[in-house]
Amino acid sequence: INIFAFSNYAAKGLADENGRILSGENENLVHPLASLTKIMTLLIITEKIEKNEISLNDTVTISKEADRLRGSSAHLSEGFKLTVEELFKAALIHSGNDAAYALAQHASGDAESFVKLMNEKAYQLNMKNTVFRSPTGLPRLDGNLDISTISDIAKLTSEAIKHPIFLKYSSLKETSIST
Repeated sequence: INIFAFSNYAAKGLADENGRILSGENENLVHPLASLTKIMTLLIITEKIEKNEISLNDTVTISKEADRLRGSSAHLSEGFKLTVEELFKAALIHSGNDAAYALAQHASGDAESFVKLMNEKAYQLNMKNTVFRSPTGLPRLDGNLDISTISDIAKLTSEAIKHPIFLKYSSLKETSIST
């Protein structure tokens, strides 16, 4: 059972393991996602690992763009080299915007192409009230935000936890990365 509550938006919901809302209040109210966006980012990365398109052992060099991101951070600097596995843990456990952005760049070449994958996956999951605009949850320079509903996030998380890689790392309470 997953519980989602966004008190600032007066919405809450209780969902089963299949992402169906069992009870809720304003569960279809659209709200900004912030760091919950990283669930979709890491689901896409998980699926790319499972398809052998990328590997947990791939080395990723942190770009200037990833280094300059604000908000929650894994404190990665331009030029650092980390594995996909280290970045996955940093994005998930530390909510590192820099790590999530670096993963998106590695998986798709650039963040914009990765966001297209995120929106395609949202469509596949029938997340009708969701729009992704970044792999991090940070507002874009034009002010546009990633948006969703509790109902859609329930669908997303129920899909994410079906994958052993996602489940393995989401159960960790802490991690360290070598920089």
